[in-house]
Amino acid sequence: MNWQKIHSTATLLQAEIIKERLQANDIQAIIVNKRESAYNLFGEVEIHVLREDVIKALQLLKDELETEWSD
Repeated sequence: MNWQKIHSTATLLQAEIIKERLQANDIQAIIVNKRESAYNLFGEVEIHVLREDVIKALQLLKDELETEWSD
C-alpha cells in the first residue's frame, strides 16, 4: 500500500481525533508516531492516508477547519 502524510501534529490526541474523522468518512488512515520515546518532548505525530484518498482527506480536513473557525 502507498501511504502519504497529510498532516502532522505535536499531540497524539489530535492525531487520533483526525484519524477518527477520516475513518468516519470511509478514508483509511494510520498514525505514525515520530515522537522520541524517552521524554516525549520532541518530534511529531503524522497522519497518513492511502495515496488515492489524499485529495478527499485534505478536502475533509479543510472543510472541518473552516467549520470550526466559523462557529
